[in-house]
Amino acid sequence: MQVPISFGSMAKGLSRVALSIAFTASVLSAAQAETLKVGTSYELTTLDPHFFAAFPTGTSHSYVYDRLVNEAPDTKLIPGLADSWKAIDKITWEFKLRKGVKFHDGSDFNAEDVIATFARIPNVPDSPNSFTKYVSPIVSIDTPDPYTLIIKTKEPTPTLPRLFTNVIIIRAEDKERTTAEFNKQAIGTGPYKVVEWRRGESLIMAAFDDYWGGKPEWDRVEEIVLTNESARVAALLAGSVDAINFVPVADVPRLREDKTFTLFSGPIGRIHYIAMDSSRDESPFLNNGKAPNPLKDARVRKAMSLAINRQAIVDRLLLGLGEPAGQLLPASFEGMSQTLKPDPYDPAKAKALLAEAGYADGFPMTIHATNGRYPADVEVAQAVAQMWSAIGIKVDVEALSGTIFFPKATKFEFSVYTAEYGTVDPLDMAISMLHSRNPDRGLGNGNRAHYMNAEVDKLVEEASVEVDADARSKMLAKAYETTMGETGIIPVYYPAFVCAARDGIELEIRADARLSAKNIHAK
Repeated sequence: MQVPISFGSMAKGLSRVALSIAFTASVLSAAQAETLKVGTSYELTTLDPHFFAAFPTGTSHSYVYDRLVNEAPDTKLIPGLADSWKAIDKITWEFKLRKGVKFHDGSDFNAEDVIATFARIPNVPDSPNSFTKYVSPIVSIDTPDPYTLIIKTKEPTPTLPRLFTNVIIIRAEDKERTTAEFNKQAIGTGPYKVVEWRRGESLIMAAFDDYWGGKPEWDRVEEIVLTNESARVAALLAGSVDAINFVPVADVPRLREDKTFTLFSGPIGRIHYIAMDSSRDESPFLNNGKAPNPLKDARVRKAMSLAINRQAIVDRLLLGLGEPAGQLLPASFEGMSQTLKPDPYDPAKAKALLAEAGYADGFPMTIHATNGRYPADVEVAQAVAQMWSAIGIKVDVEALSGTIFFPKATKFEFSVYTAEYGTVDPLDMAISMLHSRNPDRGLGNGNRAHYMNAEVDKLVEEASVEVDADARSKMLAKAYETTMGETGIIPVYYPAFVCAARDGIELEIRADARLSAKNIHAK
């Protein structure tokens, strides 16, 4: 049967028995002995796996749901609900699905569920960041049997398996469910069932004994939201949680010395960056909201980059747990430039560029930042503000919680902001951060400052359909070099991922900076 993917209505699957997310007291009692409590900086805002393409949701959802293709801790692709995949020709892929997989309600997984998932994604209303970009290349799916997918794409899509690492599979009968309904009842094929979810507080789960990957190591997992850095450390020290992510820099020396805890750290695919509104003539937090917008001048943007002492930020604020950045991912990632280096700290040149651009006396502005979402995020913003003030720019800092910050950034309410973006795929980074914003096509979803460059757009679009890996890498490298050449974005540093756990626990550091019970093991 061949199914055209129009992302409209489709026939519903067979009726399946609904699973209540409330578990009996006896089940909970039995699981208490093997409970793992994880303190996380990330707030899970929805149980709908297709509502918000964001890092926190993707991390927590991996407990409950599965994807066709997974990423190993080192970012290599490994089988998920798909046992194998291969390209048949430039626009055709074959995916062989895993047999014997059960949903939490006991129903069987098959191709019907994948088709329904792909159809639902573009039709989720009010999504602040849609998953559409991950399925938009698909034209049709042929299902010669219930466990084989023959997928055709509009254009060559060599990264289709990588795109699918972002797509969570739901039951076919759930295709028409609303986000509110998912928030009340979450049914997947993942290693854990939802027991209770309290938005902004916790996600409590019990092991799914029929999980296709084998019985989970932990009988019960409690993911506890601790956005405040001090609160996370305090909870670890008090024994309220067993492990935490993103250890505050100030607490690293203390935890290093305490033998009852262990620090785990490693490099990740992530950038701490500064985005600037270089598109509008009048920007709300620049020059008192009046024209001209100084950031439309590339010399001003370059001056701001040269005024940042990246090494000092890494050494003093991150205690060396990071690396100054010259592009959006390190050069070790395939597709990144091999020539770009971090801008040198040169305040004298920065002042000269400002004067050349007609801003010798600077201008007023506000930089917005997250508060407690990333290590030292407020302190980094304040340090950058001081460095800019030193070259004559009058800077205020406003720090907001992530739940307030990102909706505002998406609505283009900031002029300059600092945040982080994580991905292990340079093409995904380019599509999201370099390409001009085009939500209908799933392009530029992370480009919340509306950076625009027609040449960069062309390079990114060509790279996204280029089958030859070497040619694709060259296109991407040129796109990054063009963007950095006009300081379209200011890369600041690549952070290290630092976690901590009580004695008796081992953590695997993932390059995607996810901390999950699946990567936490008892010694």
